Amino acid sequence: MDLALFTRNRLKQLRLRPRNLARATRMTESYIVRLPKPNSGQTAATRTDMHDQLERVLKLPQGHLAKLTALQRRDSTRKHFRGFST
Repeated sequence: MDLALFTRNRLKQLRLRPRNLARATRMTESYIVRLPKPNSGQTAATRTDMHDQLERVLKLPQGHLAKLTALQRRDSTRKHFRGFST
């Protein structure tokens, strides 16, 4: 599961804009705007300290974003090492 895609869809479901999420989580709007973009997954994946705030605002169960991040990292690692197999 792509964390960026999930975040973008969740924002749409809750009818929130990145500005609302930024204010509620006390993060910069520029950081929040980068979250739903597919290429920013690495930034979002390494910021586990912010997952609690994001989960609260996005109305997700505690630990949900951490699980998604772990799955995304695992998939990314698998794809990377598949390129080395012959």
